[in-house]
Amino acid sequence: AWATAAGYARRSPVVGIPTPPPARRGPGRAQLPPRWAEHVAAWTAHQQAGGRAPSTIDLRRRALACLAATYADPWDITGDDLTFYLARTDWSPETKRSTRSSLSSFYRWAVRAGRTDHNPTEALDGVRVPRALPRPTPDEAVWAALAAADDRTRLMILLAGLAGLRRSEIAAVHTDDLDMPGVLRVRGKGGRDRLIPLHPDLAAALNAEVTRRRTQGPPGTGWTVAGTAPGWLFPGYGPDSHLHSHMVGKYVGEALPAGWTAHTLRHRFATQAYGATRDLRAVQELLGHSKPETTARYAAVPDHNLIAAVAGANMNHRPHRPTTPIQRQSTGPTE
Repeated sequence: AWATAAGYARRSPVVGIPTPPPARRGPGRAQLPPRWAEHVAAWTAHQQAGGRAPSTIDLRRRALACLAATYADPWDITGDDLTFYLARTDWSPETKRSTRSSLSSFYRWAVRAGRTDHNPTEALDGVRVPRALPRPTPDEAVWAALAAADDRTRLMILLAGLAGLRRSEIAAVHTDDLDMPGVLRVRGKGGRDRLIPLHPDLAAALNAEVTRRRTQGPPGTGWTVAGTAPGWLFPGYGPDSHLHSHMVGKYVGEALPAGWTAHTLRHRFATQAYGATRDLRAVQELLGHSKPETTARYAAVPDHNLIAAVAGANMNHRPHRPTTPIQRQSTGPTE
């Protein structure tokens, strides 16, 4: 990284070599080399002016920071360079697609802004993501997590399992989002807000937390002090900030048995909501998806429906029986 930033190397020779992820205490903000910093800052301002969600801008900026650690000059990168960069085997198809989208956004802006006359992402094909089967968290795993979790983590689990919220959406829940009785306003992905009717169990848990804030002291790290009911449901560690989505995933993942996550709780919600209504469009609205095809990857069809569908297939037609003997064609001398 130092050699590429200092101009001694055009491309890092270690790109694509899998390495174990470093231990981290929390999400950090990667520093950009000087030849990237000015351009990325201008692109970030452009994204903010366009109303992009902060989480979206942060995700795309991190993708650019990773590329900047490999290539010293953003305008010296070719389509072949990006092909080699995205060909690494330790990235999932979802990561490759997200990275390609982030890089395309940056270089399209750079061409329009006159900072370069070449967009290397035009040489890239779209990334195919294999269709994944839904993985709803099973009942036993949810029960075990609810029994072992503290109050804060238990509320996170309920928001994922009974409202289908993403990690970033759980982190950003504010008490102002509960101003309509029986409804939760969710600040969704891509700046799209939606309204979710509250499950009775989730409504009771949320009301209990708001009441606790007004009357009691903080039960653990991260809660606000007594008498300060308004504010983030899961406060962060800075002034007027909420908990990072990375930490929400960490707490929920530690409470659930191995292999299950906050995202599989979202799959569970989608599966149960679809099983109760058979209305994929309604589930799409609840999950905040822009396309029903995305929702179909979340909602597993209940087993009894699959069994009934297979049982509906039959071969009960009566076979044709010829009324006269079939004459065998002679292909040679009669024996």
